Amino acid sequence: MDRYKKIIIITGIIGAVLICWGFLYSQADRYGLDVPGTRQIFPEKVWRGENRTITYEFGFDFSRDAGRCLHFVSDRQTVKVYQNGGLIHSLDNGTTAVGRVPGKFFHFVKLSQAESQVLVEIQYHYYHDENVSPVFWLGDRQQMFKERLIHALPAAVIYFLTFVIGVMVLLFWGIVRRELKNSRESFYFSALLIVVGLWFIRGSELVNLLASNHIALSYAGYLLFLQIPILCFCFSIYYWDMKIKLWWENLYFFLCLLNMAVSVGLHVNGIREFKETVFTTHLLLLAAFGTMFAGMFFYFRKHGADYKVKATFFPTMIILVSTAWDFWGFYHNTLDTYRAGGLASLLFVGCVSWSVIYDLSIQLKEGQENAIYKRLAVTDLLTGLYNRNAYERWEQSCQGMLGEIGLAVCDLNNLKYYNDTFGHEVGDRYIVDAAGLIQEACGREGTCYRIGGDEFLVVWERKPDSFPYAMEQCLKKLDLMQQDYNRNSEYICMQIACGYAAAEPGDTRVGDMIKRADGMMYCHKKQLKGFAENSQRN
Repeated sequence: MDRYKKIIIITGIIGAVLICWGFLYSQADRYGLDVPGTRQIFPEKVWRGENRTITYEFGFDFSRDAGRCLHFVSDRQTVKVYQNGGLIHSLDNGTTAVGRVPGKFFHFVKLSQAESQVLVEIQYHYYHDENVSPVFWLGDRQQMFKERLIHALPAAVIYFLTFVIGVMVLLFWGIVRRELKNSRESFYFSALLIVVGLWFIRGSELVNLLASNHIALSYAGYLLFLQIPILCFCFSIYYWDMKIKLWWENLYFFLCLLNMAVSVGLHVNGIREFKETVFTTHLLLLAAFGTMFAGMFFYFRKHGADYKVKATFFPTMIILVSTAWDFWGFYHNTLDTYRAGGLASLLFVGCVSWSVIYDLSIQLKEGQENAIYKRLAVTDLLTGLYNRNAYERWEQSCQGMLGEIGLAVCDLNNLKYYNDTFGHEVGDRYIVDAAGLIQEACGREGTCYRIGGDEFLVVWERKPDSFPYAMEQCLKKLDLMQQDYNRNSEYICMQIACGYAAAEPGDTRVGDMIKRADGMMYCHKKQLKGFAENSQRN
């Protein structure tokens, strides 16, 4: 079993454990409190007023009741609480462009220790909200708040995991994107996970318990939700490698951008709240799901039921059902559907993450193999320098742009002698060691090529200032390195003949410079042979 399959299996086990954990927690009464001394209370009277206002009346006698805090939850409603006719708590509309209707709010209202009448006046801003009455609790504020945090933590962990997976995939994409054939798939998947994760985190009970500005928090959720359809659409296209018509893709992008602009504009100008315009976003999201299923269908027809289809089909069906359930809960103000949507999203994220990571591993492996083949195509296997193929590519790319180029040609003396006398193994050692000296002496700013059996070329695309002087210094350094090498070599007496040239006004191709450099190199070769003959005579 390779390491990629191990990663997928481990990720699946962790995801399954977390999903089961979150599911078990979701079975309990979401707004129930199991705290000693805390009890659910029911209003003695309920009556409806003007402007969708409902008032709940309670009577308390704290001489017989130790509870001193009234607790309930509101969502997109303004609230006023009166005790014995005096206002003791309120949650009002906002007055800025960020928002006016309050978001979700956990109320903990401290009550006086006295016999009293308490009125809770709730103004509902949307029609469907009136059909859902809040649940009221009476008890110790600290204990109830602590219990809320404990109940909220598991779901928050699940939502945060979605965000973390998105960040990890994005980091992975940033590292390996150049080696991927389809890098957009992982980019849009990571962006989708990050946005969806933030959306769920924003709506979690934990964040709502701890946040101070619930109006801004509520509308941050709407702004995040506006991004989800277009990210889901883009991910579906690249995940299933769909070849859709450009006009359909552009039309969907235009509708999403238009929806964002219109929704924000209407909200900021106080014409329509986000909830009143979110219906179009829901339609766009359903269109994105339709694209997902269409892509899956055509992919299945082409490739059969491979790992992508198997990992995605059932989670996509579940996320579609949970999304429809969440839509129903949204329009009927049934907040319990939010957690079901979060669990379904985590299941979808887990399964599709396995598929995406496995797909990325395959692409990465193919990309690495292709990179190796590309390197082999331009690399001399014996010396590790660039080969003649790489030189010819460079030569073609710089025709007509020779102004800043300088080059040096190098040739090894007596290579045939070492091959014939000591064998090709010693001859190869001569070539490899000479290549190392040439690269060390000249190749820090230049690029070294082996263009023949014993022929090397060093190119400076931007030649150094005072090029002749710089080249003489390189040749002196190379000569000293050869002398040091020859003192320690048992068989090989290294002789590297060199010549150099820079671009001149009349040059039209690189060959013109090489011809002048070859002339200088052959003169140097004769000199080296003359030195060798004199040393043998002496």
